[in-house]
Amino acid sequence: MTKLRFCLDLPDSDPSDVAAVRRRFVPLIIALEALTATNEWHLREGIADGRPLPRLYESGICYQAEPPGQEDWLDYPTLLKIGRGDCEDLGCALTAERRVYDGLASRTVLRWKFITSAELRVGGYPESIIPREGIYLIHILSQLPDGTLEDPSKVLGMKGDY
Repeated sequence: MTKLRFCLDLPDSDPSDVAAVRRRFVPLIIALEALTATNEWHLREGIADGRPLPRLYESGICYQAEPPGQEDWLDYPTLLKIGRGDCEDLGCALTAERRVYDGLASRTVLRWKFITSAELRVGGYPESIIPREGIYLIHILSQLPDGTLEDPSKVLGMKGDY
């Protein structure tokens, strides 16, 4: 198997400037669509021992967060192999499934919130990875054409809210 690594440079932004924060995440939104499109291809091709790939909620895949500071974006066959993924993996897989299997014009969406360094300390984040100013926490969902948001991470085991 060949692994591919993306390195994206997200522009800095003031958390109080909503327009700047939206611009900050444009590269991630583009990358999410690329992962979704890759998953669509896998689903159309049925790459799983020559059989159609199972639906996400019937696959046995569960939600598992990655360690703080680690981000591996997994395509659908990789999710099936390892049996777990986090929000971008699951959100992109579900959106692709809705497009390919259900014929729905779903989209993958990014939600964000800013968490100060003090809040991160209270939450138990390792001190060595806490930036002085705080971090943006993002969460990926799938949106149906009628605007309904679906959170496969919650369905597949994520506790609490992002």
